Amino acid sequence: MDQRVGIVGRLTAKPGKEDELAELFKELSALAKAHEPGMLQHAILRSDSNPASFVVVEVFRDQAAFDAHSKTPHYPEVGRRVMELIDGQLGGGVEVFRVVAASH
Repeated sequence: MDQRVGIVGRLTAKPGKEDELAELFKELSALAKAHEPGMLQHAILRSDSNPASFVVVEVFRDQAAFDAHSKTPHYPEVGRRVMELIDGQLGGGVEVFRVVAASH
């Protein structure tokens, strides 16, 4: 059985903060790559039709890697910065999934 765990979250940048949020997400991806070997995929998607709309997709090796994600040294600071740039909370919250199939 596949042990990978994925999360999907939707969020909207505050007006005028869209590009700043996109840059912060690039920083976050680099931190995840450098410090989270259990994170297999970190993708931030930005809507073409609404540049303020983002989707976060993360896939972790297993539950332990998922649990370790929020305990990384960079998580609290980057999370705080993201919250300052988004309009409200994560839209609809973050949903956790079990991976059943994936390709590269």
